[in-house]
Amino acid sequence: AELHSRDSLYRLIIGQLRLDGHEALAAALTHDKLGGSVYQVVPPSDRLRHLVELGRLSEGKGLPTARADEDVILDAKPPPTCLDLDGPAVEAAEPRTPPTHTLVFAAIHKAACRTVAFSPDGNFFATGCIDGSVRVFNTLRATNSRDETGNDHRPVLRQLTDHTAPVNDIAFHPHQSLLASGSKDNTIRLSDFSLTTGTPHAISDASAIRALSFHPAGDFLLAATDHPVVRLYDTQTAQCYAAANALDHHTAPVTCAKYASDASVYVTGCKGGIIKVWDGVSSRCVQTLEAAHRGMAISSVAVSRNLRYLLSSGRDSIVRLWDLRTGRVLQAYEGATHKANRTPAVFSQDEAFVYAVHELSSSIAVFDALTTARVRTVSGHGGALRSLSHSPTESLLVTCCDDKRTRLWSGAA
Repeated sequence: AELHSRDSLYRLIIGQLRLDGHEALAAALTHDKLGGSVYQVVPPSDRLRHLVELGRLSEGKGLPTARADEDVILDAKPPPTCLDLDGPAVEAAEPRTPPTHTLVFAAIHKAACRTVAFSPDGNFFATGCIDGSVRVFNTLRATNSRDETGNDHRPVLRQLTDHTAPVNDIAFHPHQSLLASGSKDNTIRLSDFSLTTGTPHAISDASAIRALSFHPAGDFLLAATDHPVVRLYDTQTAQCYAAANALDHHTAPVTCAKYASDASVYVTGCKGGIIKVWDGVSSRCVQTLEAAHRGMAISSVAVSRNLRYLLSSGRDSIVRLWDLRTGRVLQAYEGATHKANRTPAVFSQDEAFVYAVHELSSSIAVFDALTTARVRTVSGHGGALRSLSHSPTESLLVTCCDDKRTRLWSGAA
């Protein structure tokens, strides 16, 4: 047991060294402790830093203060801001001024793009297209590129062409260089985008994949498909699990699925207009929101950082904010028409604003999360918008539409 524990520790160290660019040190440590033959199967990973940070926070309920003669291993970061409708003076709050979004990068694809997503650390974003292709971009390189002519080879880290049908959703692993993509070809592909070559690991399903969400630990992958039963896949073994109680399942194809940040719950929505909240451990349905969007199909769900609110969008053109505990609607964001396509609504990195697609003008409507006022419009798209994602760490927005372009927008206050 002790030997296995030490091997796991060395693998964490090697993965962190590889991620940080110390390949020679990683190779030497691997050869010395594990045997050089396993080096290539230890992928670059940020899991060690993540575990150290969690341990330091748990140890002292916050990062300890370093003495003057100590090396600071981790930078003390303030806790991320989050939405709070119970804060002081909320009722008298005036709409806040949102960032002004400037186009900083545009990538041209061979086919229309259907989905985009940022990685949890914001360092990468990825796109999925109707020709089955997937691209992974380096955010920093794209932000600094200023290249809007389609010559996007500098920010592109990996291009994957393994799917044989449109890609409906993509999701990044919480702390590894692993990307999951789900397609109408009934498969999920798990790809290590840190490698320049290699065949993705494929998970086959009986139905088209609609949405994906990693468990925060990264060991399991939640999948919404054209079948009413939500799937939970073990990412190592591809073993499929489903809720045991048949009465808990949706009665229509599942369109969206999302884990809460602590995995205490996950949320799903279906074409029948129903949203369900599930216990993250037992997979029992703990709450059902009937006719959540006037009975129309649910397009997206997202849980706030403080685990108190649920943001949902649907084909009734109203984005709603729910009390996750009581199932009561707290806010309604109106003014963004959303009827033709399944497009998400997302929070800004600080949850001060809500972004949603406005189909009539092919633009993004920006709402103040507290007052519900529509405070800005992000325009400049050449076709119907199909997806958007906001960076979890900074004021960056990525959008994609039917004009075969993905656009990266930088927000300045």
